[in-house]
Amino acid sequence: MKLKLGSYYADRLNLNGDQANISVLAKRAAAYGLAVEVSGVFSESDLDGVDLLVIGHGSIAAWASIQGAEELLAAVAKAEILSLAIGSGAERFAAANNMSVVSGERSSRFEEHRLQIGDREFELVGYANTATTDLKTKWFGQAILSTLHGPLLAKNPQLADWLLEEVAKRRGAELPPEPETLAELDALASAARRDALR
Repeated sequence: MKLKLGSYYADRLNLNGDQANISVLAKRAAAYGLAVEVSGVFSESDLDGVDLLVIGHGSIAAWASIQGAEELLAAVAKAEILSLAIGSGAERFAAANNMSVVSGERSSRFEEHRLQIGDREFELVGYANTATTDLKTKWFGQAILSTLHGPLLAKNPQLADWLLEEVAKRRGAELPPEPETLAELDALASAARRDALR
């Protein structure tokens, strides 16, 4: 089975290395014996066949340079495409889909976020740099919106595996048990989580 991962304007929305989430997914998918195709997404037509879309964090200028961003993010939600939106990508996705977000004083620090998706709960660790006070990390429609910047999935491999499981399930397949080859990566992620919270 080949998974198609979409990367939304990777050249502009990668301010904190957010596109590394694609690399984490591709590496873990390969360990599970799955092939991955990574495709750039620049317009609604590019969403065809995308199993999972990653939307990174970008500056105000970067977002201003993207024509029709709100319309495309609304189309992603309408099409119920599984998505991971990071930092300003999460904020823009929320705004494009009429999700109210409360703003306050900017916070820049490592944080722990709790994410509930159905009966699954994830405890996530990452670096937040945002003025939104209520977004944190949420499941919205078919999208994970997170104000935790950068390669979120590198520190939180359980969420990466859930995304792969969900893509496989939508394809009528099942992800095999976690291979031993991922144990070392998981140990590194666990150590990074501990270091981040010291």
